[in-house]
Amino acid sequence: MPNWFIRTYMLILTPIGTDIDRVIKVTEGHLLWDINSIYERGYTYINGRPSRGGTSKEENIIGVKSMEVYIGKYHMIFRSDVSVFYAFDEEGKLIDVAVLKEWDSI
Repeated sequence: MPNWFIRTYMLILTPIGTDIDRVIKVTEGHLLWDINSIYERGYTYINGRPSRGGTSKEENIIGVKSMEVYIGKYHMIFRSDVSVFYAFDEEGKLIDVAVLKEWDSI
């Protein structure tokens, strides 16, 4: 599935403005999804991919809090693991969703 499709699906489940507690509840309602971490800072993009990795430039950070959720894997030629990053504002409201796919050929 393309990233835009996964992102759109996640925004249908948890629209922009959704409270962090509701996002957690929706995530925990899916048996195969797993909250990897909740961070006390937003996420950033490194080489075009969402990352919890830091940057010294505050303008590159999305949100003041973020959450990384593993939503599953699929196999085509290679295994693809899919995670979703949620960014929240200072009031704990959802402001952005990003999709990260990682491929493994082994």
